[in-house]
Amino acid sequence: MFKWTCLCCAILVSGAGLWMINDIRMRSHESMSNLEVITENLAEVVVDMNTLKDLSGLSSTKEAGRLPYVTSLLSFMKEELGGREVEIDSAGFIGRRKPIEDWLAGAGIESLALVMGKAKSQKDIFWGLSQTFPGNNDFLLFFPGQDEGVILADWLREHHPESKALFAGDSL
Repeated sequence: MFKWTCLCCAILVSGAGLWMINDIRMRSHESMSNLEVITENLAEVVVDMNTLKDLSGLSSTKEAGRLPYVTSLLSFMKEELGGREVEIDSAGFIGRRKPIEDWLAGAGIESLALVMGKAKSQKDIFWGLSQTFPGNNDFLLFFPGQDEGVILADWLREHHPESKALFAGDSL
C-alpha cells in the first residue's frame, strides 16, 4: 500500500510540475509576442521622430529641413510679389493668368502635400512649386508692363537667397 501511495504522490507532483512548466512556457510565448509588438511600435515611433526632426529642420543632415525652406520660399514670394499686380501662368496653358496672391494660396496647400509626401529634399520642393503637375511646365511671372513672362524658377534662383545658395554651382 505504501508503494501505491508513493506512486500516486509522484504522479501528482509530476503532473503539477508539468502543468507549471507548460504555464510558464505559454506565458513566455505571450510575453514574446507582446515584446515583438512593443518593439514594432517603438520602431514606428523612432521613424516618426526622425521624420519630424527632418521636417522641422532639426536633423543633423547636410541639407536643412524642408518645412523651413518652403516657409521661407512662400514668405519671400509674398513679400516680394504680393500687392504688385504680378500675375502667374503656366507655360503650357498661356491665357489663364491669375493674381499671384491666388496662386500663393494654392501653393501653400501644394507645399504641404510636397513636404508630407513626395518631396525628399529642398530641390524637390523648389521644382514642385515652380512647375505644374502633371506635365512639368514652368510657371511664368508677368510683371506690370511686360508682355513676356519670366520663368518662376529662374526668378527664384536669382532673387531668393536660400534658392540661390541651393543651386550654387549647379548648371541648369
